[in-house]
Amino acid sequence: MRSTIVVGYDRSLPSGRALLEAGREAACRSADVIVVHAYWRPVAAAEDLVRAAAEQTAEFGAAMLRHHHPGLTVRSRAVTGDPQEVLASLARGADLLVVGARGDGGFAGQALGSVTLRTLARTPCPTMVVRHAPRDARGVVLAAIDLDDPAQEVLSFAFADARRRSAQLRVVCAYDLSAVRTVLPDVGESSEVRAGILAEADQELDRMLKGWQDRFGGVRVVGEVVDGPVGAVLTAASAHADVIIIGARRIDGERVGVRVGPVAHTLLRHTACPLLVVPHR
Repeated sequence: MRSTIVVGYDRSLPSGRALLEAGREAACRSADVIVVHAYWRPVAAAEDLVRAAAEQTAEFGAAMLRHHHPGLTVRSRAVTGDPQEVLASLARGADLLVVGARGDGGFAGQALGSVTLRTLARTPCPTMVVRHAPRDARGVVLAAIDLDDPAQEVLSFAFADARRRSAQLRVVCAYDLSAVRTVLPDVGESSEVRAGILAEADQELDRMLKGWQDRFGGVRVVGEVVDGPVGAVLTAASAHADVIIIGARRIDGERVGVRVGPVAHTLLRHTACPLLVVPHR
């Protein structure tokens, strides 16, 4: 069964960037694409005109994708409703949802990340947020994990994505030792203690990745433990990656929707490459 990618499009520059990135992803995955434009239901007198304009917008985006990727199967959908609710609903049967970091027109032109954050809060599937125009491939997939609570869904997705792209997988674990320095300043400032903490974490990361390497033979993997604030470490690393993959915990008892934490908030505003959020338990 072919996979499906849903992308939100409203003729804005950010949604155009998302559209192009969705095309790249679809070509890499041999996936079909659904270009979605959400619009508010107008008064009855203008309903036909507004619906026709919305359908034209969705089809314009689909035509752009067909032009850039002639081999793709691309469909367009114009749907009335709240943009994030529409996207979340259509993404329920999809393998990936792609959105821009801002939105105009059908996506209301709200403040930076407002629609994006609410879409993530309802997402039923991995969601890619695109901030910049597509750039030349770096050949690196960047994945962030927490050694204290590693999400299997994130690692599985990251390894599969690196294999699809024939890219190196760089798995980063950021340890912010400033907390140690604050509580135990004498210990925290010791270079030996710092080196020992990082070395122990590095060994644990290597052990974890070994099992995944056995499952995904052929994927080149580099594990790295870095001392520093998580958001800052990942933002810097994103400059050298094609995509950065992070996890977000599902809302308790729900099959859709995730808790968008501070790291995601930081990356939504500062990442240099597309951010891909993978829901996990």
